[in-house]
Amino acid sequence: MDTTAIIHFIGIVLFSAQIPDDPGVHAIIPRIGSTTTAVSFISNVEEHTAAIIYRQEDLLEKSTAWKTITAPNRDWEYVVLDGERVQFVTDDGNSDPVSPPPLLPRIGQGSCLSLSVAPTLTADFLPATSYRGAAGVFDIPNGRIEACDGGGARSDTRVLMQTRNMLIITAKKAGQRAKSITLDEDAVVFVVNVPPDFLTANPHPHHNPGAPHFSAYNAMLGGTCSARPEPFAPVLPGCDSPDALTSEAYKKARKNPPSRNLGLIMDPQCGNTQWP
Repeated sequence: MDTTAIIHFIGIVLFSAQIPDDPGVHAIIPRIGSTTTAVSFISNVEEHTAAIIYRQEDLLEKSTAWKTITAPNRDWEYVVLDGERVQFVTDDGNSDPVSPPPLLPRIGQGSCLSLSVAPTLTADFLPATSYRGAAGVFDIPNGRIEACDGGGARSDTRVLMQTRNMLIITAKKAGQRAKSITLDEDAVVFVVNVPPDFLTANPHPHHNPGAPHFSAYNAMLGGTCSARPEPFAPVLPGCDSPDALTSEAYKKARKNPPSRNLGLIMDPQCGNTQWP
Protein backbone atom coordinates (compact mmCIF):
# COMPACT_ATOMS: atom_id res chain seq x y z
CA MET A 1 0.00 0.00 0.00
CA ASP A 2 1.25 3.47 -0.88
CA THR A 3 2.36 5.77 1.94
CA THR A 4 2.90 9.53 1.92
CA ALA A 5 6.16 11.21 2.84
CA ILE A 6 5.89 14.96 3.41
CA ILE A 7 8.61 17.58 2.92
CA HIS A 8 7.65 20.90 4.54
CA PHE A 9 9.57 24.06 3.48
CA ILE A 10 9.78 26.96 5.97
CA GLY A 11 11.51 30.33 5.64
CA ILE A 12 13.29 32.11 2.79
CA VAL A 13 12.89 29.64 -0.08
CA LEU A 14 12.11 30.56 -3.69
CA PHE A 15 10.26 28.12 -5.94
CA SER A 16 10.39 28.28 -9.73
CA ALA A 17 9.64 26.16 -12.78
CA GLN A 18 11.16 28.66 -15.22
CA ILE A 19 14.87 28.79 -14.40
CA PRO A 20 16.72 29.36 -17.70
CA ASP A 21 18.65 26.29 -18.87
CA ASP A 22 17.48 24.22 -15.91
CA PRO A 23 14.07 22.66 -16.63
CA GLY A 24 11.81 21.34 -13.91
CA VAL A 25 10.63 22.66 -10.57
CA HIS A 26 13.31 23.88 -8.16
CA ALA A 27 13.44 25.35 -4.68
CA ILE A 28 16.34 27.79 -4.32
CA ILE A 29 17.57 28.62 -0.81
CA PRO A 30 19.70 31.79 -0.82
CA ARG A 31 22.70 32.25 1.44
CA ILE A 32 21.83 35.07 3.83
CA GLY A 33 23.98 36.95 6.30
CA SER A 34 27.47 38.40 6.38
CA THR A 35 28.71 35.94 9.01
CA THR A 36 28.22 32.74 7.03
CA THR A 37 31.37 30.73 6.41
CA ALA A 38 30.97 30.80 2.65
CA VAL A 39 30.59 33.93 0.55
CA SER A 40 27.19 35.48 1.17
CA PHE A 41 25.45 37.32 -1.62
CA ILE A 42 22.79 38.81 0.66
CA SER A 43 24.50 40.53 3.59
CA ASN A 44 22.09 43.18 4.85
CA VAL A 45 19.71 40.67 6.44
CA GLU A 46 20.57 38.75 9.61
CA GLU A 47 22.27 35.42 9.14
CA HIS A 48 20.09 32.45 8.18
CA THR A 49 20.82 28.74 8.35
CA ALA A 50 19.63 26.33 5.68
CA ALA A 51 19.00 22.84 7.03
CA ILE A 52 17.23 19.54 6.46
CA ILE A 53 15.51 18.30 9.63
CA TYR A 54 14.15 14.78 10.12
CA ARG A 55 12.91 12.56 12.92
CA GLN A 56 15.45 10.15 14.35
CA GLU A 57 12.84 7.38 14.35
CA ASP A 58 12.58 7.74 10.56
CA LEU A 59 16.32 7.42 9.93
CA LEU A 60 17.38 4.18 8.22
CA GLU A 61 20.83 5.13 6.91
CA LYS A 62 22.96 8.26 6.52
CA SER A 63 26.26 8.98 4.78
CA THR A 64 29.06 9.71 7.22
CA ALA A 65 29.87 12.85 5.22
CA TRP A 66 26.87 14.57 6.78
CA LYS A 67 27.64 16.42 10.01
CA THR A 68 24.58 15.73 12.14
CA ILE A 69 23.27 18.14 14.81
CA THR A 70 20.72 17.11 17.43
CA ALA A 71 17.73 19.46 17.53
CA PRO A 72 16.45 20.97 20.82
CA ASN A 73 13.70 18.37 20.67
CA ARG A 74 15.95 15.34 20.74
CA ASP A 75 13.47 13.30 18.69
CA TRP A 76 14.84 15.25 15.71
CA GLU A 77 18.23 15.92 14.13
CA TYR A 78 19.39 18.01 11.21
CA VAL A 79 22.14 18.62 8.68
CA VAL A 80 23.21 22.08 7.52
CA LEU A 81 23.35 22.86 3.80
CA ASP A 82 26.34 24.54 2.21
CA GLY A 83 25.81 24.72 -1.54
CA GLU A 84 24.46 21.22 -2.22
CA ARG A 85 22.16 20.21 -5.05
CA VAL A 86 19.46 18.06 -3.43
CA GLN A 87 16.88 15.59 -4.75
CA PHE A 88 14.20 13.37 -3.22
CA VAL A 89 13.97 9.80 -4.50
CA THR A 90 11.16 7.29 -3.86
CA ASP A 91 10.47 3.78 -5.08
CA ASP A 92 6.93 4.63 -6.16
CA GLY A 93 5.27 6.42 -9.05
CA ASN A 94 4.46 10.09 -8.53
CA SER A 95 2.97 12.59 -10.94
CA ASP A 96 5.18 15.29 -12.41
CA PRO A 97 4.72 18.71 -10.77
CA VAL A 98 3.82 21.33 -13.35
CA SER A 99 4.70 24.46 -11.38
CA PRO A 100 5.02 25.88 -7.88
CA PRO A 101 1.75 26.31 -5.97
CA PRO A 102 -0.24 29.08 -7.69
CA LEU A 103 -1.07 30.73 -4.36
CA LEU A 104 2.56 31.34 -3.35
CA PRO A 105 3.38 35.08 -3.41
CA ARG A 106 5.64 36.28 -6.22
CA ILE A 107 8.79 38.31 -5.80
CA GLY A 108 8.81 41.59 -7.67
CA GLN A 109 5.42 42.81 -6.52
CA GLY A 110 4.41 46.45 -6.86
CA SER A 111 5.88 48.35 -9.78
CA CYS A 112 7.71 45.24 -10.98
CA LEU A 113 4.36 43.80 -12.06
CA SER A 114 3.91 46.67 -14.50
CA LEU A 115 6.96 45.59 -16.48
CA SER A 116 6.28 43.86 -19.78
CA VAL A 117 8.87 41.23 -18.86
CA ALA A 118 9.20 39.74 -15.38
CA PRO A 119 12.32 40.84 -13.49
CA THR A 120 15.15 38.36 -13.87
CA LEU A 121 17.09 36.57 -11.20
CA THR A 122 20.67 37.69 -10.74
CA ALA A 123 23.47 35.47 -12.02
CA ASP A 124 24.17 34.27 -8.47
CA PHE A 125 20.91 32.31 -8.55
CA LEU A 126 21.15 30.81 -12.03
CA PRO A 127 22.75 27.57 -13.27
CA ALA A 128 25.36 29.43 -15.34
CA THR A 129 27.19 30.17 -12.06
CA SER A 130 26.19 26.85 -10.48
CA TYR A 131 23.84 28.80 -8.20
CA ARG A 132 26.80 30.21 -6.29
CA GLY A 133 24.51 32.41 -4.19
CA ALA A 134 22.48 29.44 -2.93
CA ALA A 135 22.95 27.46 0.26
CA GLY A 136 21.01 24.70 -1.45
CA VAL A 137 19.01 23.98 -4.60
CA PHE A 138 16.29 21.32 -4.39
CA ASP A 139 15.14 19.54 -7.53
CA ILE A 140 11.50 18.45 -7.29
CA PRO A 141 10.94 16.05 -10.21
CA ASN A 142 7.69 14.60 -8.88
CA GLY A 143 5.13 14.72 -6.13
CA ARG A 144 2.28 17.06 -5.24
CA ILE A 145 3.24 20.62 -4.30
CA GLU A 146 0.90 22.77 -2.24
CA ALA A 147 1.10 26.06 -0.34
CA CYS A 148 -0.29 26.49 3.17
CA ASP A 149 -0.36 29.03 5.99
CA GLY A 150 2.34 27.96 8.43
CA GLY A 151 1.18 30.44 11.08
CA GLY A 152 0.91 34.21 11.21
CA ALA A 153 0.00 34.37 7.49
CA ARG A 154 3.39 32.91 6.62
CA SER A 155 3.48 31.03 3.30
CA ASP A 156 4.95 27.54 3.63
CA THR A 157 5.20 24.87 0.94
CA ARG A 158 4.69 21.13 1.26
CA VAL A 159 5.70 18.41 -1.18
CA LEU A 160 3.73 15.19 -0.79
CA MET A 161 5.42 12.12 -2.28
CA GLN A 162 3.97 8.63 -2.55
CA THR A 163 6.35 5.95 -1.24
CA ARG A 164 6.30 2.22 -0.60
CA ASN A 165 9.44 1.49 1.37
CA MET A 166 11.61 4.56 1.85
CA LEU A 167 12.42 8.17 1.02
CA ILE A 168 15.99 8.90 -0.03
CA ILE A 169 17.46 12.42 0.10
CA THR A 170 20.54 12.73 -2.11
CA ALA A 171 22.91 15.69 -2.17
CA LYS A 172 25.95 16.62 -4.25
CA LYS A 173 28.32 19.56 -3.91
CA ALA A 174 30.93 20.36 -6.55
CA GLY A 175 34.25 18.80 -5.70
CA GLN A 176 32.80 16.46 -3.08
CA ARG A 177 31.40 12.94 -3.08
CA ALA A 178 27.63 12.52 -3.14
CA LYS A 179 25.91 11.85 0.18
CA SER A 180 22.46 10.67 1.18
CA ILE A 181 19.94 10.25 3.97
CA THR A 182 17.54 7.30 3.81
CA LEU A 183 14.29 7.65 5.76
CA ASP A 184 11.24 5.49 6.41
CA GLU A 185 8.36 5.58 3.97
CA ASP A 186 6.12 7.91 6.00
CA ALA A 187 8.95 10.35 6.83
CA VAL A 188 8.23 13.96 7.72
CA VAL A 189 11.03 16.32 6.72
CA PHE A 190 11.40 20.05 7.36
CA VAL A 191 13.58 22.05 4.97
CA VAL A 192 14.25 25.44 6.54
CA ASN A 193 16.10 28.69 5.90
CA VAL A 194 15.73 30.60 9.15
CA PRO A 195 17.87 32.56 11.62
CA PRO A 196 20.01 30.09 13.61
CA ASP A 197 18.17 31.05 16.80
CA PHE A 198 15.01 29.43 15.48
CA LEU A 199 16.76 26.06 15.42
CA THR A 200 17.57 26.37 19.12
CA ALA A 201 15.31 26.21 22.15
CA ASN A 202 15.58 29.86 23.19
CA PRO A 203 16.17 32.52 20.52
CA HIS A 204 17.78 35.66 21.84
CA PRO A 205 15.00 38.26 22.25
CA HIS A 206 17.20 41.19 21.25
CA HIS A 207 18.91 40.01 18.10
CA ASN A 208 19.23 42.61 15.33
CA PRO A 209 17.27 41.48 12.26
CA GLY A 210 18.91 44.07 10.00
CA ALA A 211 16.85 44.72 6.89
CA PRO A 212 13.41 43.06 6.66
CA HIS A 213 13.84 39.42 5.79
CA PHE A 214 11.84 39.72 2.57
CA SER A 215 14.70 41.94 1.36
CA ALA A 216 16.57 38.70 0.70
CA TYR A 217 14.09 37.92 -2.08
CA ASN A 218 14.41 41.41 -3.52
CA ALA A 219 18.19 41.03 -3.60
CA MET A 220 17.77 37.95 -5.80
CA LEU A 221 16.21 40.08 -8.55
CA GLY A 222 18.13 41.81 -11.31
CA GLY A 223 17.05 44.62 -13.60
CA THR A 224 15.85 48.11 -12.78
CA CYS A 225 12.70 47.41 -10.81
CA SER A 226 12.37 50.53 -8.65
CA ALA A 227 10.03 49.23 -5.95
CA ARG A 228 10.45 45.78 -4.51
CA PRO A 229 8.14 45.63 -1.50
CA GLU A 230 7.28 42.71 0.74
CA PRO A 231 5.67 39.86 -1.16
CA PHE A 232 1.91 39.93 -0.88
CA ALA A 233 0.72 37.11 1.36
CA PRO A 234 -2.43 35.55 -0.16
CA VAL A 235 -5.03 33.75 1.91
CA LEU A 236 -3.89 30.15 2.24
CA PRO A 237 -5.39 27.10 3.91
CA GLY A 238 -3.71 26.36 7.22
CA CYS A 239 -1.01 23.71 7.24
CA ASP A 240 -2.90 22.19 10.16
CA SER A 241 -6.35 22.43 8.59
CA PRO A 242 -8.31 19.15 8.48
CA ASP A 243 -7.73 18.75 4.74
CA ALA A 244 -3.98 19.20 5.15
CA LEU A 245 -3.45 16.55 7.80
CA THR A 246 -2.71 13.76 5.38
CA SER A 247 -0.98 11.31 7.71
CA GLU A 248 -0.69 10.42 11.36
CA ALA A 249 3.07 10.93 11.10
CA TYR A 250 2.55 14.51 9.92
CA LYS A 251 0.10 15.26 12.72
CA LYS A 252 2.63 13.97 15.23
CA ALA A 253 5.45 15.98 13.68
CA ARG A 254 3.49 19.23 13.72
CA LYS A 255 2.50 18.73 17.36
CA ASN A 256 6.04 17.77 18.38
CA PRO A 257 8.31 20.02 16.23
CA PRO A 258 12.13 20.05 16.21
CA SER A 259 12.17 23.35 18.11
CA ARG A 260 9.34 25.06 19.95
CA ASN A 261 10.32 28.27 18.17
CA LEU A 262 10.28 26.89 14.65
CA GLY A 263 7.17 28.31 13.07
CA LEU A 264 5.83 30.04 16.16
CA ILE A 265 7.40 33.51 15.85
CA MET A 266 8.14 33.97 12.15
CA ASP A 267 5.75 36.18 10.20
CA PRO A 268 4.79 36.72 6.52
CA GLN A 269 8.17 38.26 5.64
CA CYS A 270 9.70 34.82 6.23
CA GLY A 271 7.31 32.99 3.91
CA ASN A 272 8.20 31.04 0.79
CA THR A 273 7.76 32.75 -2.57
CA GLN A 274 8.01 32.05 -6.29
CA TRP A 275 9.51 33.48 -9.49
CA PRO A 276 8.46 34.89 -11.85
